[in-house]
Amino acid sequence: RLFDKDGNLAQWWSEESVVAYNERAQCFVDQYNQFTPPELIAVGRNDSVDGQQTLGENIADNGGIREAFKAYQLYVERYGEEPRLPGLDEFTPDHLFYLGQAQVWCEHKSPASLLLQLAYDPHSPGRFRILGPLSNDREFSRVWNCPAESTMNRGDDSCLLW
Repeated sequence: RLFDKDGNLAQWWSEESVVAYNERAQCFVDQYNQFTPPELIAVGRNDSVDGQQTLGENIADNGGIREAFKAYQLYVERYGEEPRLPGLDEFTPDHLFYLGQAQVWCEHKSPASLLLQLAYDPHSPGRFRILGPLSNDREFSRVWNCPAESTMNRGDDSCLLW
């Protein structure tokens, strides 16, 4: 929004759009500010994610998972549903889509490493790159049948930018 089509510094959004963006973005800041890694709680620390510092990446994660699922649904419409995986028959392809997304962010970090990440990294720790976007995603809640207003279904409190 701060650069025009030629890459020149020029704020081209209307003031109304800027205000609406800032209001919606604040939802993400507030949500992520509440995330504290359990590894830090276990050692007596209560350092949380800085929702402002990680805002751009959190917005990208939230929008990216929604758009990726829409793209996957278009693939299924065109080519049909994928076969069930042997040994994972209880999961639908939609379940496996979200399980695959979550697996990407599985990690183990020491408390010292987490403290450095919280201080300097514009990315949230891996667990919150799943908990944040998926708890805001109505399709995830539908696929997994998450009860309204549960940890993984924020319902009307969901953050949505676009």
